[in-house]
Amino acid sequence: MKTCFVVISLSILYRLCWSGGIFATNERYFPGRFYYHVRQDTAATMPDRPYSWLTFTKATDLPASWGVKSVLFNTAGTKLYALNLEGMSIYEYSRENKKLLRIISFRPTKAKGWDYVLNKPIPVSFAEKPVEGCFSHQDKILWVSLHNAGGIVPILLDAVLIEGSRDSMAYSRAVYVKDVETNKTDTQYTALIKTGMIPKVIAKTDDDQTLLVSNWGSKTLSILKINDTLYPYGKRFYTIKMPDIPRGVAIDEKNKRSFVAIYGSN
Repeated sequence: MKTCFVVISLSILYRLCWSGGIFATNERYFPGRFYYHVRQDTAATMPDRPYSWLTFTKATDLPASWGVKSVLFNTAGTKLYALNLEGMSIYEYSRENKKLLRIISFRPTKAKGWDYVLNKPIPVSFAEKPVEGCFSHQDKILWVSLHNAGGIVPILLDAVLIEGSRDSMAYSRAVYVKDVETNKTDTQYTALIKTGMIPKVIAKTDDDQTLLVSNWGSKTLSILKINDTLYPYGKRFYTIKMPDIPRGVAIDEKNKRSFVAIYGSN
């Protein structure tokens, strides 16, 4: 089976949306099992306008591995990364020519999974299933949440981890970085930093000092201090219990606050 994701090119000639005039009072979404009542939007209502400034250009298929979970650009905007959950790998592409540059894969180790339909553990699965990612320190480190490992790993994209790092941590993961053009593969040993059950979204502060990680299974938010010079590059120092399942995380740098989306709640 061919696994891929689609890149859609859009020409954006104007703002795509406004905060006002989007939702109707008491409008119901997700008919059937879940109902969400949307309150009246108090923001100023903008006049209705046709979406004539949004023009479809083309769609391009990029080959990836099994179960593409998420995609993200580096902060420089030069490379695109596809996190393949079931393929236990990360594909790195050139944004300019869509060419596959490197394949970052994990050595699989057995672990329990999670059945979202039956809402119970899967006895046999693998720990190293990448979910979401986040860049820090000018794209030096790619932080990746691993679905069944109970934590996140820092991947140094342009450097080899320090000698002896494999033996300095009880929880380490082997990472293989393959250059597609040369067919050369390097091996890294990166730390697994424990956060909580089924880690999902990762967000960082602008000063590259703090990470926030939402943990779906344990219903917690982990706060980590990070750096780019001292292995294992991050340490959890606080855990916040959430009222329900946390998912998306957004950091408001100006007002020194963070927002966490609570899945299945309003």
